[in-house]
Amino acid sequence: MTYVNCVSVRSATRIQDSLTVAKVLALIIIIITGFVGLFKHGGVGSFDNSFTNIQWTGLGAAFYSGLWSYSGWLVIPVMGSNLNHVRCHVKNSIPKDFL
Repeated sequence: MTYVNCVSVRSATRIQDSLTVAKVLALIIIIITGFVGLFKHGGVGSFDNSFTNIQWTGLGAAFYSGLWSYSGWLVIPVMGSNLNHVRCHVKNSIPKDFL
């Protein structure tokens, strides 16, 4: 991809756009297949007692593993140091994040 980007930025953009469309279509197919399978096999009856025997001892480890695997947390201090008007940026970014 780097070579294609060096040769032609327009071609690299087209390839990235087509790969993004392919990823979104694959996710839509997975979601639709899940809903079809869910309703074909009797609905949500298997979820009735899903949260009855929860062991909360591993919750901290689960959150830690999730945060560790998300490497974006390493970038947050760098991004935060580059903000000039933090109060304004945070106030404007929170509603946009929900969209």
